[in-house]
Amino acid sequence: MKKNKVLILGILFILITIIICYVRELEVNNIDKKRYDISNLLEINDNKNKNAYVNIYVTPLMIAEYPNDDNAFYIVYNNKYYNVLYMNKKEANKITKEMVDNGYRINGVTKVKPDGIEKYGLEFLEKLFETHEDGDGHNHEINDNSYSEYFGDIYLDATVSKYSNTTVYNIIILITGLIGGFCLLSLVYKKIIN
Repeated sequence: MKKNKVLILGILFILITIIICYVRELEVNNIDKKRYDISNLLEINDNKNKNAYVNIYVTPLMIAEYPNDDNAFYIVYNNKYYNVLYMNKKEANKITKEMVDNGYRINGVTKVKPDGIEKYGLEFLEKLFETHEDGDGHNHEINDNSYSEYFGDIYLDATVSKYSNTTVYNIIILITGLIGGFCLLSLVYKKIIN
């Protein structure tokens, strides 16, 4: 009788584990379906803390970093707009020209631009337009409003994810899977010994 209870308990925990895996995958797929192109978010007011992405066609150019931080701010180009991106330096350094030739997608969450980033964005624009003119042959005038005109009031933070609930799911999956596995293995072990 005790063996039957342990068997039922083991199977129940394994089934719970499978169900939680399924629910986790549904949530991840749902989040990916609700991911916005950051260029489209620049034009609306409610654009903070959104699940977003940027497809880049030029390797990221670092413009600013905090001391003792593994992450930095980069300028990226998506074949239409320049965007500000905050990402891990090692990950940014892995992005090669070959990877961005056909577009390289970076996912993250939009955030309000931090104080002081405008200075670095404007420096980038000044360097960019020193040598480039627009299609009409006119030089661009860079002023204090230029940052918002080119980059908007948000940036894409690729160091955080809207998948934060998956960590909770993973812990529950681990616990229920271990309990279910332990129950079933204990029955197998007892059967081998007897």
